[in-house]
This record gives sequence, structure tokens and C-alpha cells, in this order.
Amino acid sequence: MQVMAVVPSQPAGALAEAWARKLGMLRDHALQVGWLRSELTRLPVARSADLLSVVLARAEQRDERHALLLLRISLALAGPGNAALKRSIAVVAAAQGQCSLARFLGRDEHSEQQVEDNEPANERELPDFGMGRPLSLGERKSLARTHNRALLTRVLRDPHPTVIRILLDNPAVVETDVIRLCARRPARPQVLAEVFQHQRWVLHYRIRLSLALNPFTPEEIALQLLPHLTPTDLRAVRTSSQISQRVRDACLEKNEKALH
Repeated sequence: MQVMAVVPSQPAGALAEAWARKLGMLRDHALQVGWLRSELTRLPVARSADLLSVVLARAEQRDERHALLLLRISLALAGPGNAALKRSIAVVAAAQGQCSLARFLGRDEHSEQQVEDNEPANERELPDFGMGRPLSLGERKSLARTHNRALLTRVLRDPHPTVIRILLDNPAVVETDVIRLCARRPARPQVLAEVFQHQRWVLHYRIRLSLALNPFTPEEIALQLLPHLTPTDLRAVRTSSQISQRVRDACLEKNEKALH
């Protein structure tokens, strides 16, 4: 199959359409995300902001192809290694008056949330594996690879993001496990961020909804999930007293846009 060339100098709307078509030619999720990450690093930041503004607007209009593209772009920009690029696009978007995109990327007057990969300060946060002592981080990483359902249920309660990262790659883990993980309260924001960044699990609608409804999900992530929720579920997020006012206001804005 001949893959069409994507010309970066095209108008933002045409480039968004070209990217959406190219994504349909790449069947593997990892390839899609890798290709988008590469393309975003090649574009000038202002150009990326223009492109993402178009993609976001079309996704909010329930265009399925652009909604899929937006989700893959979110994954391409996720993770500490891409934080600088994402921040740069958000800053330019804010300067250019692209307020919806700036908010989507987490740019506002709030200071950015810092995610640290540290052990919990209190051993009581650790799950009890019935061994009479808290297990070390290395032991818990090893258990995250087990296929034993009883043990997996306990590993799901581990507060360390590295343990959860390994667990999410475990083929024995199923969607209901991850939904249970996303619904836990209280939860460490770093753990919920691991689910969002995982290319397998964030594709499941119920998992995205569970993340959006969890008040411990970082605001930056919750805002990126909103364009992928149905109007009914947006109302559920907006009316939850546990969700931050910033996220609830964004839900209200998207519901109002859907009425026009």
C-alpha cells in the first residue's frame, strides 16, 4: 500500500485532515503514537498550536476520526520526556488566543503539578501480601508480573507508579481490573497518570470515564479526557462535587458548545 505524503506546509485544516487519514493507514497504536510524536517535534511550535486547535475543534464536534487523532496526540505528548514540547505549545496557544487548546494542554494561571516517582512515606499505604512484613519495591515489581489473580488484586492497590506501570503491561490484567484501579479513592495522581499514558488501556472508554470522574486524576489529564466523553458523561463530571471547579467549568463549556 502506498502511504500518502503529509506536507507540513499545508494550511492547518488540511494538515489535520492529512494526519487523520495517515493515522487510518497505521493500524498499530504504538506506531501511530510514535509517528505523531515525531511529526510534532518537526513542526514549529506555533504551527503545532494551529494544527491542534483545528483537531480539538473537530473532535468537540464529534468527528470520530479527529477525536481519535486528538487522543493519539495526547498520548504522543504524555510523559515527562515530552513535557517541554507540550508546555511550549500551550504557552504559544495562550499567547495566540487559542484558549480552548491552552486549557486542554493544562496551561492556565495555576502552577503545574509535579509528579514524583517516590516511595510512599507511610508503609500503611502498601498492600498486605500476607507475608508478615512490607515487601520491598523490587519484590512488588516482581509480583506485578504474576498471573495469580489473588495476588494481582493486591498489586492493584500498590501506590508506586513503577509497580503499576509493570502491572498494566501484564497480559493477565483485564479491563475491569483497570477500571477498579481508576475508581479508587484516595488514589495517587502519579498512578492514575500511568493509566492515562498507557497506550493499551486509555483506548477503553470506561477507563477514560473512570479517570475523568476520579477527583485525584491530575487536572491536566482530566481536561484532555473531556473531549472524548459523551454529553451525558460530561454532565456527570460537571455535577460531581468532588471534581475541581476548573474541570467542571470546562465540562460546562463543552456542553454549551454541543447545544449550538
